[in-house]
Amino acid sequence: MDAKLKKIWICLFLSLFAVFTVFSQAAVNRAAELINKNIIVGNTEKAYSYALFIIKFYNGEEIPYEYETAVKKAVVSQAESYVKAENWELLLELEKEVAPGGKEVRAAAAPYVKKARDYFEQIEKEKELKKKQEDALVEKIRQTEKTLEEEQTVSGEGENAVSGTSGVSSGGISAAELEKLLQAFESSRKAELEQQARESARLEQIRLEQEKKIAENDERRHAEMTELIRTMNESSETVKSTAAAEKDFNRVFVLVLIVTVVVVIILLIVFFSRQQKIQNEQLRTTVQTMQAMRAQSVPAIPVSPSLLSATTSDAGAESQDVINLIETCRKYGSQIDSATQRRNVTTQVAELVVKICTEMGCSRKDILLNYAAALVYDIGFLSIDTSILRAEVLSKDQFEILKTHTSNAEKMIFFVDEKYRPLFRDAVSKHHENMDGSGYPFGLKGKDIPFIARVLRVAESYVALISTRNYREIMDRNTAVSELENSSNLYDPDIVQALIAVV
Repeated sequence: MDAKLKKIWICLFLSLFAVFTVFSQAAVNRAAELINKNIIVGNTEKAYSYALFIIKFYNGEEIPYEYETAVKKAVVSQAESYVKAENWELLLELEKEVAPGGKEVRAAAAPYVKKARDYFEQIEKEKELKKKQEDALVEKIRQTEKTLEEEQTVSGEGENAVSGTSGVSSGGISAAELEKLLQAFESSRKAELEQQARESARLEQIRLEQEKKIAENDERRHAEMTELIRTMNESSETVKSTAAAEKDFNRVFVLVLIVTVVVVIILLIVFFSRQQKIQNEQLRTTVQTMQAMRAQSVPAIPVSPSLLSATTSDAGAESQDVINLIETCRKYGSQIDSATQRRNVTTQVAELVVKICTEMGCSRKDILLNYAAALVYDIGFLSIDTSILRAEVLSKDQFEILKTHTSNAEKMIFFVDEKYRPLFRDAVSKHHENMDGSGYPFGLKGKDIPFIARVLRVAESYVALISTRNYREIMDRNTAVSELENSSNLYDPDIVQALIAVV
C-alpha cells in the first residue's frame, strides 16, 4: 500500500478511536459518580457493581487516580459488609474480581481477604481435630469389643469345665453382667455414631448453605450489572427529558464531528493525490530534461573568470580544504554528467549558483561551499542503473527506482568532511522541494527548505528551460525568466530576482 494511503487510514482510525474514547470516558465518569452516591446512601452492593464496571473497562491497565480512589472505597465497603455477615466465600470471590484492578485496589481488599482465609484455615483445623477424635473413638470401641470377645471365650470354657454351677464361673463374670456390659458398650458406640452422623449432617448443611449463598451472589451480581445498564439507560432518558436541547446539541456535535472526519479524509486523499501527481510530473520533467540535454550542450552561462579565483583566494584559513573539496566534487560532477549523458550540466548549474549567491551577498566561503555542493547535487543518479538513466521510456517500476536518487544521495557524500556534510545533505536530497510544499521527497514548504536547495531549484530549472527539449520550443532568457517569475508556488521569488540580475 502506498505510504500516503497508509497515512489516510491511520488518520481515519485515530478519528474513530477519538469518538469511541469520548463516549467510553463518559460512561466511566458516570460510574465513578454513582459509586460515591451509593456509598453515601449505604448501598454498598450497587457501589461495588459500578466499581467492577470500571475495573473491567481498564482490564488490567492502570486505573487513573480519581477513579481508583472511588473503586477502593467501593471495594472496602463491600468487603466490610461481607465480613459483618460472615460471607467468607464471597470475600474470596471478591479477591478474584478485583485482581485486575491493580496493586492499590488489591491492597485495599487484602486485610478482609486474609480474615476469610484465616476462617477457612480454622475450619480445616477443626475438621482435622474432629477426625482424630473420631478415629480415637473407633479405635477404643474396637479394643472394647476385642476385650469382650476374649472374656466371652474364657467364660464359655469355664462353664463347660465346672458342673452344677448356677451359671457363674468361679472367680468369673455372670452371663447377665456380661450382657449388660456389652449393651453398655453398644449403647456408647451407637451414641458416638449418632453424634458423628449429626456432625456430618451439620457440615453438609453448612456446605449447602454456602453453595446457595454463592449461587445467590452470582444471581445478585448479574442483577446488579443489569441494574447498572438499566440505571445508565434511565439516566440517559432523564437527561433527554430534562435537557433535550443539550442532547440535540450532542447529536449535532457528533454528526458534525463525523462529517468533519469524512471531509478531512476526502481532503487528505485529494491533497496527497495532488501532491503525488505534482511530484511525479516534476520527476518526469527532470527525466525529460536529461533526455533533451543529451542532444546538445547546455548554452553557456558566462561567469567572471576572476569570480571563483577571487573567492578561493579570500576563503580564509580553511581555503585549502575547500579547494580540495571542490576538485573532488568536479570529478564526481563529470561522472554524473557521463552517467546521465548530459553535457556540462553540473558545471553550468554550479556556476549559476555562484552568481546567485554573490548577488545575494553571501560570504566568500559560503559561495565556495555552495559551488562545491552544486557540482554534486545529482550524485544520487550514480546509484541508479545507467540503463534506467538513459532509457527513452520508463516503466512504472523504473520510474519508482529513479525517485530514490534523492534519498540514496545522502549515503554517497562520504567524501565530504563532517563539518560541511549538513550543507551537502541539504543540496543532494532537497533540491526538488517546492515553495508550496508540493515537492519531494519530504514535502517541505517555504523557508523550511534550506537555502542551498532553493537556489539549486531555481538554477537547475533555468538551465533546463534554456536547453533544447524534445517536448518544448527552445526558450530564450526572457521567456525562461518569465516562467520562473510566474511560478512562485515552486520557486523562491527572492532567488528568482537575484537570477534575473545576473543572467
